[in-house]
Amino acid sequence: MYLRVLQSQALSNHNLQQLTCISELFRCMDSFDFESQEHLLKQLQNDMLIRQAYTQYLMNCRQAMLSTIDVLESFNRQLETESHISVHHILMVSVKMFKILHFCLRSCFRWFGIHAGVDV
Repeated sequence: MYLRVLQSQALSNHNLQQLTCISELFRCMDSFDFESQEHLLKQLQNDMLIRQAYTQYLMNCRQAMLSTIDVLESFNRQLETESHISVHHILMVSVKMFKILHFCLRSCFRWFGIHAGVDV
């Protein structure tokens, strides 16, 4: 029944590759007797149950990875912002120190000039 639904979906979607695979599967199933078909279906169901846990594990890993990527991107944005703020702060402190040093040097030269009798 499930294969018939897949076949109708493949027909409506014009998915020729999937349609070919389903048709080939029907042809192979017709070559089996009833017991072989039942045995094959049971094996496929068991295989699906075994793989279901692994598929769930992979989906959980993917979710964890996407969450980690999101956290890392957020952390990266925060670091870039803090980097710009730090550079701006260092620049402002450097300018302030330059102005203070410039003022002190001018004052010192003015003081030496006054005491040496030179007009500055």
